[in-house]
Amino acid sequence: TADLNATDQGWINSPSILPIDKQRKEQAVFAEVSVPIVSKDQHIPGVYSLSTDLAWRFEHYTQVGNSTVPQAAVKYLPFDDQFSLRFSANKSFLAPPLYALYGPTNTGSSNSINYTPYGSTTPQSNVQFQAAGGSNPDLKPSTASTWTAGFGYAPKQVKGLSVTFDYFQAHWSGIFGSPDQQTVVQSVEDLGAASPYAGFVHFGTTTGPTPTAPGQISGHPKSAVWLVTPLVNLGGQVVKGFDANIAYEHNTDTIGKFNVATTVSVYNSFQFQEMVGQPYYNYVGTASQNEMTIARWKTYSTLTWAYRSFTFDLAHTYIPTVQDVGPGGAGATAPVGVASYQQFDFGLKYDFNGLKLGRYFDGLSLRLGVNNAFNKMPPVALNAMTETNADVGYYGGAVGRLVYVDATYKF
Repeated sequence: TADLNATDQGWINSPSILPIDKQRKEQAVFAEVSVPIVSKDQHIPGVYSLSTDLAWRFEHYTQVGNSTVPQAAVKYLPFDDQFSLRFSANKSFLAPPLYALYGPTNTGSSNSINYTPYGSTTPQSNVQFQAAGGSNPDLKPSTASTWTAGFGYAPKQVKGLSVTFDYFQAHWSGIFGSPDQQTVVQSVEDLGAASPYAGFVHFGTTTGPTPTAPGQISGHPKSAVWLVTPLVNLGGQVVKGFDANIAYEHNTDTIGKFNVATTVSVYNSFQFQEMVGQPYYNYVGTASQNEMTIARWKTYSTLTWAYRSFTFDLAHTYIPTVQDVGPGGAGATAPVGVASYQQFDFGLKYDFNGLKLGRYFDGLSLRLGVNNAFNKMPPVALNAMTETNADVGYYGGAVGRLVYVDATYKF
């Protein structure tokens, strides 16, 4: 981890006092080839069309090194253009951002931490220690491998109907992040030097001695305990799931065009390994400090009606209940139910082209909308979201109902 001593300070309780003057050179070579193995004109029984797309990218980053990233995709139409099968696989490479490598470090107070002292059965609540974190020049690149497989179906017998399904699987390694402070504290308090997080706890200063036995965090004054958790390469993440979509469009001669669609996203598993060598924990259906909110499934449905110069749309989001498990993983607390959530958004757009007011108005359109029309607030997850009480990023924000007016002009 980075050495966070007084001379490295760039942030002290938020104000920046250290400018960043670093640069990076990136060089890349990219090649792609699309090959129609069998075309629809060849009339091969059982094969209407078969094509593949192959890509390769080589990159060089100063301070980081080289990466080679391949990608392959196959599309197969066995009967006609109504039904298609598709498959893709690729690797990816992410260099640490300059800010993560050389940006400011920080000191201050830790998050509010709940932990049980070694040998005790009485939990300590809302405890704060000294804390330091920030950039780390020793960060290594993060890598990933992903693959997807799915199909698309648009039957000619039902004009306007389309169905798609895609299964995905992804494995990330070396994710950039900081260890969860509550997990660090409980693990080190229970295991001492045997904890995989022992190196993140120091006594006296940010470079002071580390724990040698269980119970030493509770045995020191809170002001003498330093949680030094800069950005590091965490363990891995394995995600498996699928997306499905059904859409139908109907165009009438008298009352306009209608389009309805529903997408459901489902996680079969969402496993996270916080540190290399530790177990993977499944976060599906939970809210946690480690992974925020990972609902097992989520739906997003839309209805659009276009009539002359008007377009009206309605959107509905539904997220089922999850379990608040605090930090999650090895430090998970007893599950607490988090309520389900749904949100309605409305919009009405008017295109001035239809008024024939002249060329200055032809590209103008106005839209009036309201997001979260029924003013639903994110459900509370007190143990997982210690700073905000709810996952405002996942549930549509913290402001409730939002009314807006938007003007667009094209020329």
